[in-house]
Amino acid sequence: MLDRSSARETIEKYTYSLSSGDDIRIYFMKKISLLEDSHITNEEEIIEKIWKGLDPILITLIDLPRGRDYLEVFRIRLYDKEFIAKKLVETNHFRLASSLFGRYSKS
Repeated sequence: MLDRSSARETIEKYTYSLSSGDDIRIYFMKKISLLEDSHITNEEEIIEKIWKGLDPILITLIDLPRGRDYLEVFRIRLYDKEFIAKKLVETNHFRLASSLFGRYSKS
């Protein structure tokens, strides 16, 4: 458990990247723990802090929920969209590699 100011610093620095191979569930739980350590309890603020640390591709795939059960709805959407976002990253990496290396292949 971190002190409040250390937790707040770590919250801003701790991000999730699709290309790193990290698990979104671990990111989510660690971010929640950091937010608890920094005494942030407002669900909208929690969502915003988690959302700001996400990979930009994942951000574009997630609609922020409104109304009741805000955090739970966000968590479900986040977990559901991770697979799609990783596939987009893999596809784009494949296309980039193909375009770069395709130029040098012998035809």
